[in-house]
Amino acid sequence: MDLDDKWCKERLIISKKWSEEEKRNKEIKDILDMWKAIEPSYARLPESEKCKIKNLGQETKFRGFDRNDNGPDREDKYFFEASRIINKDESYAKFRGRYLNSHQKVLPDYRKMLEVYNTHKTDLTGRTLFVILIHSPIVPFNQDAVE
Repeated sequence: MDLDDKWCKERLIISKKWSEEEKRNKEIKDILDMWKAIEPSYARLPESEKCKIKNLGQETKFRGFDRNDNGPDREDKYFFEASRIINKDESYAKFRGRYLNSHQKVLPDYRKMLEVYNTHKTDLTGRTLFVILIHSPIVPFNQDAVE
């Protein structure tokens, strides 16, 4: 392998890594934007609508990502990058100070939620929130005790 081939191969590896990071960052911001819209919309619901969602045991606040997951999706990378974005970007300041380790894989659920959210984000009524949050991860432990 000559020097030019080696240089090209290194650039392709760097480019691929950079592309994966950009894609992950966009997905994290999409998830944060979704929760930034869901949380206040949920808070404005009448108590009767909130009860329907609460009765399912669904989470109604952004819980972060699984810091300990280093499987195929590498949710730990999502955890660290989300933490960085939240602390750096003022538009996500509302999430600062939260305990962001979900202690369970949540990325597949967030992706399902995003699919529904992206088609209904202009109409975050009780029924729409119910449909979005039905994909929300169920809390496995009392997170308030950890915070």
